[in-house]
Amino acid sequence: MQYLERFEENSISGNEVKSRTMQLMYVAVRSRPDILYNLSTLASLRNDSESAITAIDNIQSYLKWTKDIGITFRKIGDIRISVFPDASFQCHYDLRSHSGLCIYIDNTSSPIITKSKVQERRVDSVAEAEINAMFDALNYAKIVKGQLDELGIETRPILINEDNQSAIKIVSNRNISFSGRAKFMNRKFLQITDAIEAKEVEIQYCKSDNQLADVLTKAIPVNEYGTSRDNLLRIQGSEGIGYPKDENN
Repeated sequence: MQYLERFEENSISGNEVKSRTMQLMYVAVRSRPDILYNLSTLASLRNDSESAITAIDNIQSYLKWTKDIGITFRKIGDIRISVFPDASFQCHYDLRSHSGLCIYIDNTSSPIITKSKVQERRVDSVAEAEINAMFDALNYAKIVKGQLDELGIETRPILINEDNQSAIKIVSNRNISFSGRAKFMNRKFLQITDAIEAKEVEIQYCKSDNQLADVLTKAIPVNEYGTSRDNLLRIQGSEGIGYPKDENN
């Protein structure tokens, strides 16, 4: 985290805001995916606005307080690609939704892929927003599976953990995919149905409280953020948002 020390505390503007944002993105992509959503929202702020400067300073301070937290990979036995896609419906000023996804290869390590981004096109329902996120997540998961196959590592079908039951029903049943309002959805989403029917993918319902990608799609309340972050990174031994747990207590 030595590169964090290069950040200046003084107010900045214009290109300097972009530069500091990219420095923070460097940290997020490599070791701190818990700040990806925060960085994605900076794009909606003017580069020279006081709000952008304050947001960057707050993220920087948070990282300094939590510099001992990061991704962790452990020695594992059973390997299985597990995907958590999530979406916030029409949460942006232009009525576009926001996608988040995280992909794991076992049930103890941190995610190997995390994404948080504004969806490219507007959708008409929560289910469609969720399917958008699911489609992107599956494409990334297929890349991971291809890499494991090249290494000669056998894996079970990709497991998608989805917290929207309507989305599950639409992609799990080809007849539903072509009926009602679902018939107006992008046809590319049928690739998910194809993968399920081919036994390449399994999909299961998970409660919203167990949706690990939640922190990548929306602003989490302060009293819940620490838990959401720890669940995403699958870490133990931290308490609250900024202070490590005292092991002597």
